[in-house]
Amino acid sequence: MKEQIKSTRVKRVIKIIIAVIVLVHILPFPINKQFETFEIKLDDDMYMDECTVTIKGKYYINFFTRDKFVGNIHVSKYPLTEWEMDSIIITSSMRDQSAPLHYEKRVYNERTKRSDLKIYMFGHLITKRFFYNMAIAILEHHEYTDNSKRPYGVGGGWGPSRGYYIIPSATTRDEAVQKIDEWGLYHH
Repeated sequence: MKEQIKSTRVKRVIKIIIAVIVLVHILPFPINKQFETFEIKLDDDMYMDECTVTIKGKYYINFFTRDKFVGNIHVSKYPLTEWEMDSIIITSSMRDQSAPLHYEKRVYNERTKRSDLKIYMFGHLITKRFFYNMAIAILEHHEYTDNSKRPYGVGGGWGPSRGYYIIPSATTRDEAVQKIDEWGLYHH
């Protein structure tokens, strides 16, 4: 009789654990974070530009693969980050590949008399779960003329010797550069 009660309790505990895992895996966690921070430029020790990073959306935990974020990451000094953002996949390690930050917006084209989708590659997000120890590597952007063969009108790149970074957990430039070193990110 005691063994039957013990067996029933063990089965209930296992069912509860499985139910919790399934619910956590299916139901998203709301994210609403704001960081007063700054942007640094790796090849300019004097460059430190204040900005606010706001993260709003839903965070999906995945125990078997990578987590996913659906929402928006807005950087105050970059108006294009207010556009709609693609969902991003969160890696499990700071040293893994980064998640690209793509923003898109429908823009009316006078020449074709229709709405075009303009895509803007802002940079890369490097972070741990729930945006813990986050870094944003910002691409340098160049607007192209109408004569350009570029499909979306913007382009650019990131250089390890001249790259821009936002490290919300850092309070000084030296601390930001130290975190870039600790996390194994590109630097000069």
